[in-house]
Amino acid sequence: MARPEVENIRVAGLLHDIGKIEISGEILSKAAELSTEEKDLMDSHTVKGAYILSCVGSVLKEVVQLL
Repeated sequence: MARPEVENIRVAGLLHDIGKIEISGEILSKAAELSTEEKDLMDSHTVKGAYILSCVGSVLKEVVQLL
């Protein structure tokens, strides 16, 4: 792989859960099984993360696609 591709993957790995900042701490730390609604909310963290990072501008454009 080319160096820029490797760097994009590295940065995506570091930022892959950034969307969880919009998920309730109660849900994130829940010890019991999540309800269907809670699971759906957790699954949405990738979309939320991509949106957050897309607001940064073109700097992370290629990384957002990897999330």
